[in-house]
Amino acid sequence: MDNLQILCGDSLEVLKKLPDESVNCCVTSPPYYALRDYGMDGQIGQEQTPEEYVNKLVLLFREVRRVLKNDGTLWLNIGDSYVGTGDKGKHRDPKNPKGRNAQVVSKNRIVEGLKSKDLIGIPWMLAKALRDPFYTGVVKNKLDRVWLAAMVDTEGSICGTEYQTNDRQKTNIYLSITNTSLDIINKCENLFPQEVKHIYEKTNYNSNRLCYRWDVERIEQKSLFIKEIYPYLVSKRKQAILAYTFIEMQRGLSSKKKGYLKDQQEQRSWIIQSLSSLNSGIDVDLPDWVIEPPSLYEEGFYLRQDIIWHKPNPMPESVTDRCTKAHEYIFLMSKSNKYYFDNEAIKVPSKQDWGTRDRTKGKYHNEGSGLQPHTGLTKSYPMANKRSVWSVTTKPYKGAHFAVFPPDLIRPCIMAGCPEDGTVLDPFGGSGTTGQVALEQGKKAILIELNPDYIPLIEKRCLQQLLTI
Repeated sequence: MDNLQILCGDSLEVLKKLPDESVNCCVTSPPYYALRDYGMDGQIGQEQTPEEYVNKLVLLFREVRRVLKNDGTLWLNIGDSYVGTGDKGKHRDPKNPKGRNAQVVSKNRIVEGLKSKDLIGIPWMLAKALRDPFYTGVVKNKLDRVWLAAMVDTEGSICGTEYQTNDRQKTNIYLSITNTSLDIINKCENLFPQEVKHIYEKTNYNSNRLCYRWDVERIEQKSLFIKEIYPYLVSKRKQAILAYTFIEMQRGLSSKKKGYLKDQQEQRSWIIQSLSSLNSGIDVDLPDWVIEPPSLYEEGFYLRQDIIWHKPNPMPESVTDRCTKAHEYIFLMSKSNKYYFDNEAIKVPSKQDWGTRDRTKGKYHNEGSGLQPHTGLTKSYPMANKRSVWSVTTKPYKGAHFAVFPPDLIRPCIMAGCPEDGTVLDPFGGSGTTGQVALEQGKKAILIELNPDYIPLIEKRCLQQLLTI
């Protein structure tokens, strides 16, 4: 099956092995928050909080974004959850001997900041998180980065040294924070952990008091630490720029044994001298060859549309204080502002004579307005753009998987989002619906599924589709 790859394993780890820009389109529906326990280690949906659930999905879809081609799209089906008991007790589903949800005690019993019966708002929490810039650094909390920058500004040092050894001139950059409180120094290490702790005792020469110093070691760690704190520095911004330039010059060195070219050595010596001047309170004008530390934020997805999946045959609910839920969301997201979207492929029949009817006598025509009335179009168009509300009935599935979206729901996604001979990805393969529809349209598919018990379902469903082609 050259057109189909079925990969069993943790979606995030499997995605990391796929090459950059290798798929055209991703159509998927992750397990919903606190709805079902599939009984698998590493499953998504059983996190302790909605925020943890969303954060885990953000990490996964960052990998999806990496493997998408630059003109690729993500079609994400996601449902919502209510705060409540959600306990299923002894209820059992014949498709799942552990119970329909396999949750004796539901994960969404208590959600901090919300009340019982509140709609959590998971779809929009996830959509916003995927749209927002993604921070690639180690120190995820902005307040922690601000605190580290303030410590460097007030209690830290960004300095350099230059010395001779074996007839060679050597230079180095040092990043450190010194304080009399070991708790503060340990906090620095906890926020920016290194393979080996670099915390030292030293004596303050002015007060003879015991102090502690935390150093950032190794070139990669120094480069990352500067990028983490640079946006929030106040008094040591120039020092950070010079130190980062120095490190990038060192990183670009082909061989330490061969050393630097003459102009490189002159630049490094100038950086060391300038750092000394800046740390002594003497300002320095920076030349145009220095390198400003880049941002650690990466662009998020473009959130292009929220599509409403209207279910004419929704799951019955016994509630009496709200309406029965009959819809879910499909979010259309893109990697770039310009992306592949075959609008013609999913057009729908238009209303008869919509374009050519005379509108001059319509109820909205106001002769006193001074506006020229709309006379209608000169020709009628038989097809119209697909609307953003899709009425698709749920379909029963005889297999052992109990969370299956209907093929009719995702046909338009693949038709519009994937070109001919393109590849469709589903990191939550489930019963293989995405693969079936992709193969039906003559496209390739990559399906990832955590549960090995579902692999035969996917193979059977997709093989049946291949035999009909």
